[in-house]
Amino acid sequence: SHPSHPSPETAKVVVSGKSPPERPNVLFTGFSRSDLHQLKQSVNCLGGSAVRDLPFGRSAAETRVVVRTTTVSDCRQIAGARTIKYLDAVLAGAWVLSPDWVHESMRAGHWLAE
Repeated sequence: SHPSHPSPETAKVVVSGKSPPERPNVLFTGFSRSDLHQLKQSVNCLGGSAVRDLPFGRSAAETRVVVRTTTVSDCRQIAGARTIKYLDAVLAGAWVLSPDWVHESMRAGHWLAE
């Protein structure tokens, strides 16, 4: 085979699911104080860092932004509030996740892939 073309086996490895983050920076937006406290405790238990603001530059896209969600009539979850932090995250290309990601990671005992 030609060296510039990966074999099908190699390509599968390259495009397989993203590995879970090891020590993610997690930003929360749209939550009540009590929910926020519980979520931050979960982040700390899992070895991540709860941050207050989205960083500038390239590291913004590496931040996980957890947004309070609302379930709509067809059972989809959408952002419960379109806060400035939420909009900044979308523009920066950051991961925008529901709180389920944190809860399910806690149940698993480690960070799950996004």
